[in-house]
Amino acid sequence: MLMTVHREDIERWVADGVLTKACISFSRDSAMPGAPRYVQDNIHQYGSHLAHLIHDCSATVSYYV
Repeated sequence: MLMTVHREDIERWVADGVLTKACISFSRDSAMPGAPRYVQDNIHQYGSHLAHLIHDCSATVSYYV
């Protein structure tokens, strides 16, 4: 199933508590100055926290293309 997800959807899911954290990477988006542009930048910035969530909290990591 192909699903289109927009930034507004993700922001609403965080606001509604559906997601507890969202690290958004839009490589062609310049609307978020100073924010990580690529997935690997977010992994580098939040790596230890991400590892904790996956290992200790059974977190799920999702991505949309």
